[in-house]
Amino acid sequence: MSERAVCLVSGGMDSCVSAAIALSEGLQLGFLHVKYGQLTESRELKAFEEIADFYSVNSTATSLTSQSGSIFSTISSFMAKAN
Repeated sequence: MSERAVCLVSGGMDSCVSAAIALSEGLQLGFLHVKYGQLTESRELKAFEEIADFYSVNSTATSLTSQSGSIFSTISSFMAKAN
């Protein structure tokens, strides 16, 4: 099994390129998108979903303003699902 990693994906070009590089190096990726009340939230989320679909990567979005707990518990739960 290859090494696993979480790639924080905003939906922008930097995220897309970083994900492509990690995948080309053989990493098993999971994508995480964080919503924090940004003005471009809906567009970023759409781009995030499109990038995850393109690369066929397990993905989840979380909100820092929700009652979902800390970002660290979100990442831990996300990585546990990747098994």
